[in-house]
Amino acid sequence: MSSNELIKIFLSEDVGAPAYKVVRALAERGSASAIELSRHTGLAKSTMSALVAELKDASVIIEPEPSKDARASSRGRPAVQLSLNPQAGTSVGVLPGPDFIGIALVDAAHGIRDERSVEIKPNYSVDQGVEAVAELVQQAYAATGLQRETLLGVGLAMPGPFNHRTGVMLRSTLLPNWVDLDIGAHFAKRFDVPVIADNESNCAAIAEMTWGAALGQQDFLYAKFDEGVGGAVIVDGRVLRGALGAAGEIGHFMVDPDGPLCTCGSRGCLEAMMRWDAIVRPARALFGENITFPQIAGRAQEGDPGCVRLISDAAAAAGRALAGICAVLNPPLIVVGGRYVLAGEVFLRAMQESFDRHFHIRDQTDGGSVTPIVAGTFSNNRDSTLGAVGLVLREKPFTRSA
Repeated sequence: MSSNELIKIFLSEDVGAPAYKVVRALAERGSASAIELSRHTGLAKSTMSALVAELKDASVIIEPEPSKDARASSRGRPAVQLSLNPQAGTSVGVLPGPDFIGIALVDAAHGIRDERSVEIKPNYSVDQGVEAVAELVQQAYAATGLQRETLLGVGLAMPGPFNHRTGVMLRSTLLPNWVDLDIGAHFAKRFDVPVIADNESNCAAIAEMTWGAALGQQDFLYAKFDEGVGGAVIVDGRVLRGALGAAGEIGHFMVDPDGPLCTCGSRGCLEAMMRWDAIVRPARALFGENITFPQIAGRAQEGDPGCVRLISDAAAAAGRALAGICAVLNPPLIVVGGRYVLAGEVFLRAMQESFDRHFHIRDQTDGGSVTPIVAGTFSNNRDSTLGAVGLVLREKPFTRSA
């Protein structure tokens, strides 16, 4: 069966094999021409031509039908695009939240085939989470008509600091029963496929790079402003994790040494100044009602002066922090996710203005920003769930099937 051949190549330990290089390159990119694959893998064009023919015959790769827009905009004969057979390989991404679990089912050609979630009682165990995921996965395959036997792997987006090498979550207030456990082993035992996991901010950045606002970008900074603050650094198309897996944790970048106390014990961390209660508490005092953060963001969009000030002050702190971070990293792009983005241009404009004031490099041409800040494509945690699929497609698993 073609699906078995794709899985065999995708999970092979022979990472130097030409077929492995091509399959992995297409899994990462979604689609590419033979010339692009030759350049990406380092294989000679003659080798690539023969290999493409062989993999086509095995139904491992296909030539997808070009879109109408692509046909209309092309001049001359366009390069033939290749992709993995979407019927022959699938991946599942999982986001275990504090009181919900979400999954995404994606085919090997990057087609998002199904997304669904279920509510679950807080403080659930790993085993309870695994069984809930198994039920969602069964529903997703049934709804799409795809075959469960095509599953290449499961990716996990973890809501807390995560040791990518060992598969252990170091701490989490959202999933306290999952800390210090080999989570990947639990999932691998249930699904009998390789498992790979990372923290949810790294996953969100991968989703933006694979399907969203950073599509085609090899270097960028991702910042997530939600109930807490997180981030990720992408360098040469890879997540930069650091010695302890904490690279990109921008929430504990100090903005004001005399600022509010943070949960980490320091003062003036970006997260202490931007977590939801830092905005909601003064808003409730101002409005005298049980206002929520999404309502504050909505009112800011509508021009309410008090809400605009609260969001703008938080955005200014974010801009200062990002300017300091970018003084070291100097990325060409910053992608912003999380529910602060609900405030739209009120948030983004104030953050960009603050960033530009504090960043030491100026555009020498038109005085504009040298590092644009753009909103991410996804909302409602879709970025983390889809990014968990991206882990499967882009990286080697740390947990093999049981």
